Amino acid sequence: MSNNWKYTMQKHKGKLWVTGSVLTTALIGGGVWLAVSDNSPFSPDEAGVTYLASHVMTSDTVGKVNLLSLDSGDTLDTKVLPSGKNYIFESARNYEQFYAYDGENLYQLKENGDKLVSKLVAENLPIISKATHFSYDGKTLGVYSSESKSVSMIDVQEKKVVSEKKETLPVVQVAVHSDSVYYITSSDMVKMSGKKVERVELGDSLISLHVDNTNMIVQSSFGNEKDENVLFSINPKSLDIESLQKTGASNTTMLSKDDKEEYYMAGKYVEGNDPYYLLDRYKVEAEGLKKDSLTIKVPTGEQSVLMDASNSVLDHDYIYTQADSKLKVFDVKSQSYSHELSVSVDFAMPVLNEGGK
Repeated sequence: MSNNWKYTMQKHKGKLWVTGSVLTTALIGGGVWLAVSDNSPFSPDEAGVTYLASHVMTSDTVGKVNLLSLDSGDTLDTKVLPSGKNYIFESARNYEQFYAYDGENLYQLKENGDKLVSKLVAENLPIISKATHFSYDGKTLGVYSSESKSVSMIDVQEKKVVSEKKETLPVVQVAVHSDSVYYITSSDMVKMSGKKVERVELGDSLISLHVDNTNMIVQSSFGNEKDENVLFSINPKSLDIESLQKTGASNTTMLSKDDKEEYYMAGKYVEGNDPYYLLDRYKVEAEGLKKDSLTIKVPTGEQSVLMDASNSVLDHDYIYTQADSKLKVFDVKSQSYSHELSVSVDFAMPVLNEGGK
């Protein structure tokens, strides 16, 4: 593993920005915030504004979609997608709608006035058998098939495959950004732009890919044996490593985030009689990816609850987690869980309309 790391560093010599904090174990600065003070780093309170979601959308793999009230848990509306298909899902980056895909047809689901709105985005697309990951940006669809072990870049309007790339290693995640398809395997990051395919090796043990309007972060479990993992900040155009940060922990978990949220959040699980997550905030600044002074303690109760990019999203001062047939909302300001809904489904997403209710 160390040889791979040395190879990656040498390969990107001259492109890699490094500070002293990267070369030494990072220390938690500012301590754990347990209460809100006058200089609290949390979102300010504004009259008539709440950042807490009002609604949750859920679906199972056969396409039964429900709209729930977060406050009451009541089902407000239901839509059923065409039967006989198995669906996979992707939240839009603004978490205001999600997409359902069956390997041939693509649907958009969103909330409007306590009602579900279903839209057929595209039908009779090139068939992708056993699609397990996909991403869509309004024009381009990127799909990974576990059967063919390939990633396809599809022009949705033209209904044709623009490019296809087979992979030896399984694909971990797919994302579409600025008409290009990005994906990660356990060791590489790949960019497909039309017929052009670019690849960068990032060592091994890549876990998740985080893309918003301007930034691209790759999470790696490299360094587990030294109680250190790494977050890479990647230039989407060149695939250069612009900066990296050590997390100060092994088996690091990283949450997804609303694309309007300026911070990323990553940390570690602490076992014990009262287990909890200890999460740090990160932000991409002019000089690179920086760890914030804020550290948050999120208790999980007696039962271990897995929090990662696949089931947890950060938005302002709330963390939404789908686990153990529930959707739980952690209020960072009060350091407590504010809501819990029963959601025995394959997919659940808070509707994060800016400004809340």
